[in-house]
Amino acid sequence: MPTDIPQARKILEDVVRLLEVSDREADKNVVTMVERALSLMMREITKAPARATARRIDRNVVLETLRVLKKYPNKGDRWVGRVVNIDGGRVSEIRRGLRTPEHPGMRRDGLSTDIRNAMIGEDDAI
Repeated sequence: MPTDIPQARKILEDVVRLLEVSDREADKNVVTMVERALSLMMREITKAPARATARRIDRNVVLETLRVLKKYPNKGDRWVGRVVNIDGGRVSEIRRGLRTPEHPGMRRDGLSTDIRNAMIGEDDAI
């Protein structure tokens, strides 16, 4: 059903008039009219949401990103993201230590700057 805001507004104005009269029959009509007005104001979902197509962030992606960050420390997150084929926002999360090789999903506790710098600086881990 397509939306029709002016029609819904008219129905709600009629509801106000019915409430002013306020009898038992009006109460039943009010419910019906409000439901109709609400249905006119809501859009129907006609197709399913798109499925996710982003690359999954796993241990190897985090390690690859850390290698690129170490090699090009002055490059921006979007640039690094294009190199490793992930979104720049994910690069930012890796740079800040919210995604680590041990925890490629999001860490919610964050990391201290010392630990994050040590991760990027270690040759063994990268």
